[in-house]
Amino acid sequence: MNNIEKKLIELGVTLPKQKISAPQSLPSEVADLVMNYQHSVLFDNEIIFNPQYITGLEGTLGELSLDVLWGLEDGKFNIFKANKSLNHLEADKTLFSIGGSIGGNHICLSIRNKCIYLFVNDSDNEYYKIFDTITIFIDSLKINDVTSNKKNHAKSVKLNF
Repeated sequence: MNNIEKKLIELGVTLPKQKISAPQSLPSEVADLVMNYQHSVLFDNEIIFNPQYITGLEGTLGELSLDVLWGLEDGKFNIFKANKSLNHLEADKTLFSIGGSIGGNHICLSIRNKCIYLFVNDSDNEYYKIFDTITIFIDSLKINDVTSNKKNHAKSVKLNF
């Protein structure tokens, strides 16, 4: 079991029984993450992280949140649709969204330098570097003990519209 799988299980994500091949249009670092869970993940508990680099948008304890990890199934949480949305917001073309945060913000991998960024739509500075690697980002994720509903569970959803 790899570190990504261990962290996802710790956060309450149910991993798929069968692995499928990654779409070739996914950047390799994103594929390494998404193929562990495949379907979109909506967290029951508040998932927070303390960024490696401060943005000024953090809460009182220096945390930001992760609400959803985009998946491969068709529907509103599809990773390719999320990235089309990011393009419509005229984000830097090197950013690839892997998840969503409060306020419609995107957690993104930079294709250029492999760092993780927070894209904020309604901000003078639209994106902020928050981690040097996707691995450091995943390792930083934790359940907010203050707001936790004490269920260590996340919903993997499959939506067809």
